[in-house]
Amino acid sequence: ILTGSIGFDAVTFEIFGALLNGACLHVVDRTTMLAPERFGNYLSSNRITILFLTTALFNQFAQADPKMFSGLHTLYVGGEALSPALINKVRHRCPNLSLYNIYGPTENTTFSTFYEIRHDFSQPIPIGKPISNSTAYIIDKNGGLAPIGVPGELCVGGDGVAKGYLNRPDLTSEAFVSHPVHPEEKIYRTGDLAHWLPDGSIGYISRIDRQFKIRGKRIEPAEIEARLTEIDGIREAAVIVSDEGQEATLCAYYTGAHAEERAIRSLLARSLPDYMIPQYVMKLDRMPLTANGKVDRRGLPAPERKKASSKAVPPRNWVERELIDIWTPILGCGELGIQDDFFELGGHSLKALQVIHQLKTRQQMDVPIEMIFEYPTIEQLAEKLYSNTLSEAAEQHISRLNQP
Repeated sequence: ILTGSIGFDAVTFEIFGALLNGACLHVVDRTTMLAPERFGNYLSSNRITILFLTTALFNQFAQADPKMFSGLHTLYVGGEALSPALINKVRHRCPNLSLYNIYGPTENTTFSTFYEIRHDFSQPIPIGKPISNSTAYIIDKNGGLAPIGVPGELCVGGDGVAKGYLNRPDLTSEAFVSHPVHPEEKIYRTGDLAHWLPDGSIGYISRIDRQFKIRGKRIEPAEIEARLTEIDGIREAAVIVSDEGQEATLCAYYTGAHAEERAIRSLLARSLPDYMIPQYVMKLDRMPLTANGKVDRRGLPAPERKKASSKAVPPRNWVERELIDIWTPILGCGELGIQDDFFELGGHSLKALQVIHQLKTRQQMDVPIEMIFEYPTIEQLAEKLYSNTLSEAAEQHISRLNQP
């Protein structure tokens, strides 16, 4: 099936892969491609045997009806990191299907590596080994060949490597370079971070240009996306970095069953450091797609900064009043209520440290940072602080009574 626009490099595989091998090429209209039920009916009624789908399109079809691929002999999926949960679901519903994760930039038309998926995965799925007449190398930060397990830039070579960019010698010289060990071979720098796995396959990590620093720490949105899709009920995930004033913030988007933001953050905190926990989490009915069927990150809606509750519950004691006085300038919010969540209002570890400093300065309270993560509302934190204060006072009183 011709699934992409004529300007998408994968159509070279779809057109010539079919016609040069005596197969029938089906051209499907876009309305059918974007309607899972209609597309599934088209596959079965036309007895389609081989299909390529971008990851985003595959995700939408697999969510709607994973059995729609049962009549295929071979399914190739690629373009972005695969969802292990959706891949596992399709494998279980279509046991006779040969399923491949494929990888390849346009500059090395069409595909560079492949990986046959033969078992379930809970971790990221490898992109495999080079196809025939192609090569792959992982170059470390010093320009040498990276050993097994060491991340580096994935570079590809072979018959499919382009000559360069038309009328852009500057970009060509940056991206198309000589092999560090075999200078006679021209390779293309993909801009993707990857590493060799023990079995000789390549593990994709992320785009190098999608690495950012949040509060001085380097983060990879792809790693957060992978952890999000491991949460039960979440099907797809996309994470972007948004500049909010002078501060970069993480924004997460997901499709699937609705989940409370607080619950999602709590689950992510089990496997990610606090600086990689998104400050904004938004549920979408579906991910926006580009014309080529990839997630359109520019089309993701702008996150809305959470505001303090319009019906703020007022403080009931001196501890709650003190916390409101401390939180308000740190979070930059309007009127706070005791049930407002520190992290949902834009708080993070550095701001939590400011709260701790203020509590120490104003009330001589020694508060561990973990307490703010465990008790994120003023009501919860105040209750904990108040009970600790009473306990300390009682211990001091008992100690005085026991003195001779």
